[in-house]
Amino acid sequence: MARVAKAATPEVRVVLGGLHATFRAEVLAGDAAVDAVVRFEGEASFPLCVDWLTGRGDADDVPGLVARGPQGLRAVPPGPHVSFARMRPDYDAVRADEYVRAGVLAHVQTSRGCPYECHFCCHTTFWGRRVRKRDAGLVAEEITDLLGRGCDLVYLTDSTFTIDRRRVRTLCDAFVAHGADRATFAVETRIDRLDDALLERMARAGVRIVALGVESVSPAVLERVPDKKTADPLAAVRDAVRRIHAHGMNAYASLVLGLPGETPASLRALVDAVD
Repeated sequence: MARVAKAATPEVRVVLGGLHATFRAEVLAGDAAVDAVVRFEGEASFPLCVDWLTGRGDADDVPGLVARGPQGLRAVPPGPHVSFARMRPDYDAVRADEYVRAGVLAHVQTSRGCPYECHFCCHTTFWGRRVRKRDAGLVAEEITDLLGRGCDLVYLTDSTFTIDRRRVRTLCDAFVAHGADRATFAVETRIDRLDDALLERMARAGVRIVALGVESVSPAVLERVPDKKTADPLAAVRDAVRRIHAHGMNAYASLVLGLPGETPASLRALVDAVD
């Protein structure tokens, strides 16, 4: 895409950001079609990057910048995590009405960070281990805004939505109070962070899909995954799915094949469990 943009309009400036760009920054910044990569969170860094690219600032003042220079690639250390509590995206600035409609899935963050250290996941490395939470009222207002634009499907992209039970209650109450519960929500969480009272509250607030980080049903495999050890993972999955279904929601399982310790027998057990 960067090469197509440069070919069509050579003077255009191409800046990449996000998860993929952060962890492949040197490779991507080495491409002639890419003018800069901004690693990690970009809310504070990107405006400074624009200043640099337009001659109003210095590259060394852009936290997390990776870009080509006279002596090769230049890498600026990333800055601190941004203050997240009062953030709300400006959908008008990106002409959201041209994209948003019924059936289009919107991604909304209510928190950033994850205390777990699953080695196959980039959330902790990118967002940090401390969970930073947005104001629940602002989240509800954002979703109401999306509903007003015609979008009725919302994926709450928190890495573990139910990490804090009190927080879930606050969010669900805010959704109901603002009319945001008219949306259809999907969330991600862990099997060991669910209970019936929480599921009931989520269902009333519009949650219809709960994605579970199952990874494997083999105790031997999960023994090697930090924070995922479970004595009887298959029984735990079945119990979680039963609870989710009992509250009128759909359950999805996130699976990882080929983790350390995986064997043909453990793979077969996983396939049988899905069947």
